[in-house]
Amino acid sequence: MFFKAILFLVEYSSYKALNLGKLRYLAIVIESEEAYQTSKVIELLQWLEAIGVKRVCLYDTEGVLKKSKEAILNKLRNASEFKAYEDLDDQNHMALEILSFSDGKEAVTKAANLLFVKYLKLAKSVGDHEEKIFTEPNMDEALKAICCRGPDPESIFYLERIQKGYEE
Repeated sequence: MFFKAILFLVEYSSYKALNLGKLRYLAIVIESEEAYQTSKVIELLQWLEAIGVKRVCLYDTEGVLKKSKEAILNKLRNASEFKAYEDLDDQNHMALEILSFSDGKEAVTKAANLLFVKYLKLAKSVGDHEEKIFTEPNMDEALKAICCRGPDPESIFYLERIQKGYEE
């Protein structure tokens, strides 16, 4: 379903100005039940690789794709797991990142621990026992410190299935 939808977007007349050759980083949110269709996911990735997308991030909430990661990478000729230090300009292959809901939890936990240790050391050295309030910029800074974050995706694609009492 999501594969057909992406092809539809590419062929649809209002998207004719979309230059897929310049699309370098694409994030795709896949419903977990569709993530079980590994052959369709591989077909989509092969197509994206053929048009020159250098980095793809696949996300499914339940982590279904993570369980199939090795099988997916083995079927792709010129793809590897994303490494944070890679420069997209120097890549001769597609970098694939597979994420799930649990990745966000782990990153937030690590960032919170980093902030706690930082402010605990500061309080001990300065003797400041005031309650510290963590702000969103503090958390963003901590997340960047623990995650070697790359650039944000240039495009995010999410196909939501809407069923109101009828089948497709």
